[in-house]
Amino acid sequence: MDKDKIDSEPGRRRLTREQPWILCVDDEKGVTDVVKYHLTKAGYQVDVAHNAEDALVLCNEKEYSLILLDIKMPGKSGLDILKEIRELTPKTHVIMLTAISATDAIIKAFKNFASAYITKPFTKDTLLRKVKFVLSLQKLPSDLTGRF
Repeated sequence: MDKDKIDSEPGRRRLTREQPWILCVDDEKGVTDVVKYHLTKAGYQVDVAHNAEDALVLCNEKEYSLILLDIKMPGKSGLDILKEIRELTPKTHVIMLTAISATDAIIKAFKNFASAYITKPFTKDTLLRKVKFVLSLQKLPSDLTGRF
């Protein structure tokens, strides 16, 4: 097996370390458009979902390196599906996106093993810096990253 391949469950596409796949989940199309534009320009491959149900379908079809997940969405919130994502892909890092600075929601996200959060509105530099940092965590041995 090629050492640059990441093992995935049967039926899921394999990812190369050179081309991380990122899933952006936000009910606001403007947010997903901007995120996809900047991350694609930075060399990442990006899928988008505008609700929890579509995000879970995509997570069943593909193993992502990183998921950007909006906390507040109609129907199931990002916090609601964070646990389900963790069960499907426990090694995938999640950055929560929030337009609210509700400390309790952020704490709940971290208790459910979110890797980081970004407060909206955010700059291109903030987005790219957080994504790069969180993806760098995947290179650490699991005993150093603890829960990751």
